[in-house]
Amino acid sequence: MADDRFVSDEKRQRLAIVLKQLGMRQQDLAQAMGVSPAAISRFLTIGPDRIDLRPENLKRFTEALEDRLAECRAIKVSKSDEVEARKNSGSTEREKERSRALVHAALALSLETIKTIEADIAGLLTGSPDSAAASGPVFATPGGALGVRVTNYVQRQADKEIDGILKDGSAPASVVIGPVQGGTSSFLQRVYQRADAMRGCWAGIVHFEAAFARGEPFTQLDLFKYLFQEIGVPREDFSGDSVDVHGMKEAFDKWAAAAWRDAARVVVVIDGLDEIIRNAAAITDPLALINWFQALRNRANDRAAPYDRLALFVALTGTTWSAAHASPYATQAGPLDLKKFTKQEVADAFKQLNVDIDEKGTDEVYRLFHGHPYLTELFAWSMRGGASLQSTKEAALNLASRYESHWERLKSEIKFLTGPNFTTERVLSAVVKAVKRGQLDETDDIIMRNYRRGLQVFGLLDEPPSQICEFYWAAINRELQ
Repeated sequence: MADDRFVSDEKRQRLAIVLKQLGMRQQDLAQAMGVSPAAISRFLTIGPDRIDLRPENLKRFTEALEDRLAECRAIKVSKSDEVEARKNSGSTEREKERSRALVHAALALSLETIKTIEADIAGLLTGSPDSAAASGPVFATPGGALGVRVTNYVQRQADKEIDGILKDGSAPASVVIGPVQGGTSSFLQRVYQRADAMRGCWAGIVHFEAAFARGEPFTQLDLFKYLFQEIGVPREDFSGDSVDVHGMKEAFDKWAAAAWRDAARVVVVIDGLDEIIRNAAAITDPLALINWFQALRNRANDRAAPYDRLALFVALTGTTWSAAHASPYATQAGPLDLKKFTKQEVADAFKQLNVDIDEKGTDEVYRLFHGHPYLTELFAWSMRGGASLQSTKEAALNLASRYESHWERLKSEIKFLTGPNFTTERVLSAVVKAVKRGQLDETDDIIMRNYRRGLQVFGLLDEPPSQICEFYWAAINRELQ
């Protein structure tokens, strides 16, 4: 199931404190839940890089904390000799270290602290959009995927194409492309939610952003094992030291034939591949996974059971697009372009947040961002908090706070796109000349011919003709000073 629960940043901050009070490391929690440490780390992150846990994992999170608290309470009422024995329990030094951390944390807990922790844990499963809907609209701050029931999600043309793909089978495989921080994860959550609500539909979603910690080494075997387990293949199907990727694919085929036998439609949604491609140095062939998606598409086209009922959605944005845009999957799958907001959609973004802005103000915001979804929502959210249009615009043009974070993210995507061939400054210099219709030298021409398409996908350039919004102009000028 997709996670529609809303866990506020305030709750995440409290949970990080609770872990320390319980003497519990994120790795311990991940092991207790059966998820990756990266998933726990990203869940506890504050700001736009955070992720949400699916309902079943959120429940496991709560249960793991409750179990740990119960252990702490038991230690507090134990006799001194039992406490000393607990300190040294475990067969390895690492296990003994964890036992000592548990005992130390338990003895430090006061009755008042225990009650506070109990309240924090109990509050983790409250405040979801479902429960809040009865009392009014639910708004989500910009950054990260927007839950499927939040009020301030702006529908675009791609949203109107989902039903045709899911119900009519108009495309066995789709590639979702959007600008950097353009809302692909929010869109894919809605694809999954619609599919999951369809009668006779088997639906699954894989979030690769939580697969491995940033910089954590992993193999091709690890990658496919994570994918198949997230889809639903039992872990025991991959047990044994002799299992290889080929064997895992065969096990998946056998599992799919049984699991999807009675399904009228099968929908698989893949999100977060950017995090995998960024760690490409740790993998023998980072494109092997995307090539496997192409193999599934071919089977669907050939009407080979059970893949004849398949609708596959894969997001190729930013880093992923840079690495995979020439792959067969990227070029042959049906495109679902999450374009920037139109002027009307910009007006809708403000209206949904109950922000009072006239047509002239909407036009001004559109010129500022050319409808970039994240930047527009960030601007509207600031005005919702009481800031004036003028002061919010000044903050954006001065690259204050999260506006700067977005620009740094975009620069990192450009750097990945060009690799060691050109510096980011050299690329931006060529872009300025091209947009201003200036004289391009040989290097400028090479840059624009090779990377224009990528810069358009990332959202820096708008076509036709080549244009740059006021925000990116200000950011580029700062960069080139």
